[in-house]
Amino acid sequence: TLFRSHGTIMRVGMIQSNYIPWRGYFDFLSSVDVFVLYDDVPFGKGRKWRNRNKLRTPSGTTWLTVPIHRGPIGTPVDRVEICYDTNWIARHCQQIYQNYRRAPFYRTYIEEFSEILHRRYQYQSALNEALLRWAGHHLSIDTHLIRVRDLLHPQGSKSIRPLEILRHLGATEYLTGPNTLAFCDFSAYSTNNIEVQVKTYCYPQYRQCWPGFCDDVSILDLLFNMGMDSRRYITSIIPAKALSCSRMPEGGLDGQP
Repeated sequence: TLFRSHGTIMRVGMIQSNYIPWRGYFDFLSSVDVFVLYDDVPFGKGRKWRNRNKLRTPSGTTWLTVPIHRGPIGTPVDRVEICYDTNWIARHCQQIYQNYRRAPFYRTYIEEFSEILHRRYQYQSALNEALLRWAGHHLSIDTHLIRVRDLLHPQGSKSIRPLEILRHLGATEYLTGPNTLAFCDFSAYSTNNIEVQVKTYCYPQYRQCWPGFCDDVSILDLLFNMGMDSRRYITSIIPAKALSCSRMPEGGLDGQP
């Protein structure tokens, strides 16, 4: 066991990294003692939260998408490279300016955010991690964050690998997402004295720049609008639920609604 002292409770969660994710991701992060960036799994096909997220606009939402080189089929999340053939950094900053320049705390955060983008990370996962740590710092989250590749490489099928990671870390509780409910068999977790808990995402509204409310937007929206008060709005009203089901989830590591 790497982090747990004898007899203490230690809750672990793991999710693939997302680009400036929504507040639920940070609620998940703040709800565990150790958070594993589960980025050594295939990036997959289709549109993903790994390299995009939403901003609030006067008419609803718009996407910020980081262009990537997807690579061969099966390329892991943390080996997907960012494409710099176009000036997407300037475009993202301009979109943020257009939609948030009048937000009360826009100027508090935009310089640091822009500086991170301008570091020109090679990999999407590395950029995601840098922004995750940056926003987590401003939300006063002190969870221990590690990359799955920094652990002894876990073996087994994709449904068993999380258990191997938890055992390696000495976890007593495993926090996972609600989209695993249709799949589960947690008997192996029970055998290893690990309680499985399912995260819930239910939050109070906060002041946004325009009438109406959009919840599934980047954490930037909350920071720009609420500033240092943002932490109050990332705790789910409904606590996580302990579960025991008939099948272990194979998904559930996405982190965005």
